[in-house]
Amino acid sequence: MPDQYRFTRVTHGEHTYADGTTVPRLTLEVERLRADGTWETVGYADCHLHRVKRDETDVEDISFGATFRANPKRTIGGT
Repeated sequence: MPDQYRFTRVTHGEHTYADGTTVPRLTLEVERLRADGTWETVGYADCHLHRVKRDETDVEDISFGATFRANPKRTIGGT
């Protein structure tokens, strides 16, 4: 039987820096179908913004970050 994977448990969150800047994050889990018909979490993907910076031109510099992890040591639980 070929491997089957799916994205599940999409969570929206945010991170607030000490200066009050709040940025969003989007996380989803990756699951694999086991031989017994149950699904197991085997990884996650996370897309997030870093702190928005402004230089002397007062123009925003928005930085995106991404994390992709297979076989994490713990489940993400929305973090």
